[in-house]
Amino acid sequence: MVRALGLTRHGRRYLEEMRFRPLAVHREGLVLGDSGLAGTLLPQPQVLIAPNLRTVLLDEVLGDGFALLAVDVPATDWARVSGVAPVRRLDVVLGERLPRPAGDRQAVADADGRLETALSPARGRFVLVKPDRYIAAVFPAKDVEPVAALLRAYVRTAPAD
Repeated sequence: MVRALGLTRHGRRYLEEMRFRPLAVHREGLVLGDSGLAGTLLPQPQVLIAPNLRTVLLDEVLGDGFALLAVDVPATDWARVSGVAPVRRLDVVLGERLPRPAGDRQAVADADGRLETALSPARGRFVLVKPDRYIAAVFPAKDVEPVAALLRAYVRTAPAD
C-alpha cells in the first residue's frame, strides 16, 4: 500500500508531510485565547529574508526560543508590546515579496504561499510562537498584557535544563 501511495503525487505528499497523523491542538498550558490559531502548530514554510532575499525555512529564522511575529502590523505597534520579553522579534510581510527589517527586528516574506495561508487569519495582530513551534497566542497590540503576564509566569515557573 505504501509503495502504491508513493506512485502518485498526492500519495507522496500524504506520506512526506505525514498527513496521516491527526492534528494536535494544545488547549492547556502556555496557550491564551480562542483565535483559532492559538494552540495549533505553525507550519515551516519557505520564507524570503533580507537583504539578499535568500530563501530559508521559517524554522531557521525563528531560532530556539520564543518568537513574536508581527503579521502586517504597523511599526508603531511594536512599542506597545515591548513588555513581552525575552523573545525574538520578527515582522511578517504578507502579500508581497520584499521584507523590510527595522531596528532589532528581522523581517520575512512568504516564498511558497504556505506562510500566507497559515498566518492570514492573524493579519494586523501579533503571534506568540513557543519553542516547540506551537502558537501560544494571537492578539492585537492593545491586548498585550495578558500575553506578557502568561509568558512571565511560564518563564518564572519553567524547570531549568
